[in-house]
Amino acid sequence: MPDSVVFTIPRGSDVAVREELDRVLRSATFAHSHRIRRFLQFVVEEYLGGRKHRLKEYPIGLEVFGRPDSFDPRVDSIVRVEARRLRAKLDGYYAGDGSESALRIQLRKGSYVPLFETGGVARSNATMANPRRAWRPSIHLNSLASNPENSAWAEEIQRRLVHYLASEPALRVVTGGPSDYVLDGGIETADGQPWLHLQLKNVADQSWSWSEWVESAASDLSFCEPVARSIWRAIAGAESDARCSRRSENSESVTAYLQGLYSWRDNKPQGFTNSIAFFTRAVGTDPNYAAAWAALALALVASNLLDCGDSPDARSRALDAARKAVELNDALPESRLAMGAVRSFFEWRWAEGEKEFERAICLDPSSAVARLLHGLQLACRGRMERAQAELEEAERLNPVLLSTHFASGWIDALQGKREDAARHYRLIGVLEPDSPWSYLGLGQICAAAGKWAEAIAHFSTVSHLLTGRFLYSGCLGYCYAKADRREEARQLLRSLPESAARSINFASIYAGLGDFQQAFGCLQQAALNREPNLPLLLLGPEFDALRDETQYRALQSMMGFAAPVASAA
Repeated sequence: MPDSVVFTIPRGSDVAVREELDRVLRSATFAHSHRIRRFLQFVVEEYLGGRKHRLKEYPIGLEVFGRPDSFDPRVDSIVRVEARRLRAKLDGYYAGDGSESALRIQLRKGSYVPLFETGGVARSNATMANPRRAWRPSIHLNSLASNPENSAWAEEIQRRLVHYLASEPALRVVTGGPSDYVLDGGIETADGQPWLHLQLKNVADQSWSWSEWVESAASDLSFCEPVARSIWRAIAGAESDARCSRRSENSESVTAYLQGLYSWRDNKPQGFTNSIAFFTRAVGTDPNYAAAWAALALALVASNLLDCGDSPDARSRALDAARKAVELNDALPESRLAMGAVRSFFEWRWAEGEKEFERAICLDPSSAVARLLHGLQLACRGRMERAQAELEEAERLNPVLLSTHFASGWIDALQGKREDAARHYRLIGVLEPDSPWSYLGLGQICAAAGKWAEAIAHFSTVSHLLTGRFLYSGCLGYCYAKADRREEARQLLRSLPESAARSINFASIYAGLGDFQQAFGCLQQAALNREPNLPLLLLGPEFDALRDETQYRALQSMMGFAAPVASAA
């Protein structure tokens, strides 16, 4: 059976659409929702009558909901609220009574123009069997050749754009028939310089969604990949709202989800750990709650990186939760973000993780958390300039997120920008007095500057504020050793139980004591255990003396880095 087709102008007469509308309005799903029934009937009839220009908030408010002429959609959100209810009703109908319909009526978020989908049986069955395929907008690329002289170059550009766009699993590239988007363009020459002009059209409302001029020599086609990424961002931004609901119909599940978000709102100690229990309750109450599954995966990753240390089942639980989120809703930014975090920090599959982070940012460019995690991932791989740019954007999007300031200060310190780093850490202390992240960061700066007594004082303060010892114990022991308080360093080694520390903590202390063989042994054990924060902590100054060793390069290979990551400083 061929794939379903979404179209805005019904093939043949409008009889089939009106018959489907009648079935929907008479269904049990819509029987007692009179305003919603009137809303759906209005948008379909106006569309079929060629009055698509009337499908705006103001006319709908007047005609459907009886608002006066003074109706202001900016103040009164009745149309938007009822549109959400209508979309939910349509989803419910086609998941139940209408699952066998040969034609489906859709209303995408952000538009009141109805769409009609054929091949309903195939689409419904495919969606129910494999939910992640539900959100796949399609694009068709028209020829870019404007004259015979540039036809070969234009064909090569088109081939490359098809290659990069087709590699995105949430997008279908079609060669014929209807599509959701069409890419048009052509090549022009000005003063001997070739220019490529590209425009993306949204077929549903015939609007131009994106346009770009590209200057390039015929011998250089490196622009194709970033251009394809820009096209995908334009499509993702326009399409994602259609499927990115963060809600659940179960009030108990929503309450638990919100409690989980509140627990980690400021990234306080134990906040991530506490939130795991709430998110677990949310998905237990509503197993189809994609946003809660994604949040659970992110909380498990964050807890292991910043809070309680490693837990035996955290990795498998996080991967299962991220997979579930993507299966339920692959257009939800948090789903992609969760998968990127698991791929990066638990599995060390860096390229796959970066692609997931980029998808999350495409779907929600305003997400400070996505920028933060992407920046940390880039820093692990030694790409400090790009990491800093992502963190600066995260700060702009959410200037009071403590973890962003801590990460920005950490990257500044790694690059020797100690005053800039200190500014971030002091700001954390102003925003959240007695924050462990402020003292931890200031301790790291002092350690990098060889101010051992001051560093020890900061880390000792942290010990009273953080439950998890693994974030500071290695640094503290390293400073003891460098301050010639070697017996205290050895005592710390003996006092750290396996449950409270990771191998990299022992490696830090051994590095301070000058026992590099023991340090490398612990680092290799950390790599074998896939300790999540090994790639982050390994960039610290306590390992500077080890970086030129062959064993260090072998260690980086174990962590999935094809080439050695140089010291950031």
